[in-house]
Amino acid sequence: IVKEACKVYYGENEFWVRLEENIDPNHIRPSADIVARRTRKRLEELFLFINAEEITLVLRGSGPLDGSDTATRQTIADISVTVNRLIKFFGNRFAIEKWSNNTRSPLTRSLVLYWNKPTDLTRRDIKEGRASFQ
Repeated sequence: IVKEACKVYYGENEFWVRLEENIDPNHIRPSADIVARRTRKRLEELFLFINAEEITLVLRGSGPLDGSDTATRQTIADISVTVNRLIKFFGNRFAIEKWSNNTRSPLTRSLVLYWNKPTDLTRRDIKEGRASFQ
């Protein structure tokens, strides 16, 4: 009965946590460095969910879904080391996506490719100026 109750109670739950929830907008806005450190610290808490079946980190914004806008690129740079560790730790159970704020039903796109090692073809395309954010 205990196992069944745990499965019902804990199974398929979703938890939505805003990374910036502790920032008080009524005070002076913290520097980008402070926000980046707080974000990385919050992401580190995900390592506590060792039995999670799936963890999805969602970056929301108005830029393109491929993450090529300045704000998303900066966020990726700020969290890249921690996200790389999460990908290695959780494997396929961890996902990172970009959600568009521009539509009523959110469109999404995986950003995991940002953490893949570039292929020789990609390196050549970059060298020759033909690279894309895909």
